[in-house]
Amino acid sequence: MSTTRITPLPWWQVTVLLLIQLSEPINCTVLFPFVYFMVRDFHITDDPKAIGFYVGIVASAFSVAQLATGMLWGFLSDRIGRRPILLLGVMGTIVSSLMFGLSQSLAWAVVARVLWGALNGNSCTAKTIMAEITDETNQAQGFSLLPLCWNLGSIIGPMIGGLLANPVANYPSLFGDSVLLAQYPYLLPCLFCAALSACSWTMCFFFLEETLHRTLPAAPSFTSSRTASVENLQSPSLTDNSNERSSLLPSGIPGASSQSTGSIYYSTISGPMPQKLVLATDTQPPTEGATRNTERTAAISPALSKDIAEPPTKQLGAWAALAIAFNRDSLLCIAGYFGLSLVAIMFDELYPVWSATHPDLGGIGLNSQTIGFTLSAAGIAVLYVQITVYPKIQRYLGSLLCFRYGMLLYTVLALAFPFIAALESGRRTHPSLSLCPTFSNHETFLMPPADTPPTSESIRGITWVILILALILRVISNTLSFTSSNILVNNSVPKREALGTVNGVGQTAGSLGRSIGPLLAGAVWSWSLASGHGFPFDFHFVFFVISLFAFVTFLVTYTWHPRINHRIYAEAPPKPSLAKPCSV
Repeated sequence: MSTTRITPLPWWQVTVLLLIQLSEPINCTVLFPFVYFMVRDFHITDDPKAIGFYVGIVASAFSVAQLATGMLWGFLSDRIGRRPILLLGVMGTIVSSLMFGLSQSLAWAVVARVLWGALNGNSCTAKTIMAEITDETNQAQGFSLLPLCWNLGSIIGPMIGGLLANPVANYPSLFGDSVLLAQYPYLLPCLFCAALSACSWTMCFFFLEETLHRTLPAAPSFTSSRTASVENLQSPSLTDNSNERSSLLPSGIPGASSQSTGSIYYSTISGPMPQKLVLATDTQPPTEGATRNTERTAAISPALSKDIAEPPTKQLGAWAALAIAFNRDSLLCIAGYFGLSLVAIMFDELYPVWSATHPDLGGIGLNSQTIGFTLSAAGIAVLYVQITVYPKIQRYLGSLLCFRYGMLLYTVLALAFPFIAALESGRRTHPSLSLCPTFSNHETFLMPPADTPPTSESIRGITWVILILALILRVISNTLSFTSSNILVNNSVPKREALGTVNGVGQTAGSLGRSIGPLLAGAVWSWSLASGHGFPFDFHFVFFVISLFAFVTFLVTYTWHPRINHRIYAEAPPKPSLAKPCSV
């Protein structure tokens, strides 16, 4: 049984990162409660049904702009540093938030959102910094905190927007005399969020350290009485085999230089723990099961340690960085992240419409308050799963299997959700379809024909239990998949100098999925109800499509090499006073 000493997180640096990561979703979601009314007040159209179209334009402008600039910010963070990109991104958030609050026309609102997305490289940069301040023993804990902050911010943002929008009308005793807020009724929530971002910017400016040229955390110490199983994809362990004293570096590699194309996994020598060396290769990749007996660690000589672990002193050229960013491991991981983003946003957009749809049309007939309650209940589960459950599962299974099982769970859940509506078949009163839903205006829900008698006011208890359980399982699936994906993308980078570029490419892929997901889900849902086809092309069909995408993403993981469970780029060597040279 192996004992691994978990390196404590650098909490001061992590705290600054989390403050930035928390302010981002707050600013991003604060507009949700009032954007419909803001666009209505622009008086673009007198048709209430057409307002949703313009709301969609405002909402999608951010993702489209981020899609165009995500890779650029990641690339620049490898050139000028992480701190400047974060400082610029947070400042862009402050300015864009104020601009959006001052919007009095659709064009102004869209420009504010485009500027917001274009200047926002915070997400990929935060992931890069987290990768550089953690090692393999604590990266699961560190990376699990980033989506946790995003989830919390996604809850806090709409609350701020709903409470502070139009304060002159809602709080006349406090703001009744304010000419500014009467002219700009949606400025106050945006101003509040800009103030939060200003606090994050100040903390980042004074306390966040630059990590681009810093030495990576030293590898953790391991004590083991048996060989660790890579089949279970746990954190790397070393076997305690006192007879193995010679290095297992391939012959013919002068000084075991980093130009080798061989793969060196894990081995052991006596004395202080040797440093791990992983050299990228595509030749004869071992299967997950086969790596149980081939896991090896190369003992690194002082000269070799110096070659691969010193902070970068020479920047890669632009084309070299892009070539590294588009390596096979990273591209396959990013493809998985794209599939996950597409599946997640399709479900996020579909659930409110499906759950509010009348049982006659395949939904369960919840009102907006009840939908909010179900999502809040699932949101509370995020806290426990993200902080407590995920790090333990990741240490046992490894990031690759966590992602794989998360996508498998998504596949099953997407198939199960439409059948929950069957539990409410007793509330169905009319079999016909009368209206197709709109994803851009959740105020207009699917309703049965006018001659349909009203349904009961509450759903069955068993439906409640199964619905909440399904939503909690989806939270677990999200946590397993998104957190593991962030770790795997960073682990797949063969050279640290391209870490920001790869994260930028990942952000671009995620933005692409989030841009087309809502449109695709809306089109498939509307077609399935309007076409009048029977099962499986009725309201079940869009869930089957989501399940299919999740299953394809699940299959993609079988193209991933097990080495991405650990960092491909080298870590810092142990101190010279503790490391013993090993003859090659």
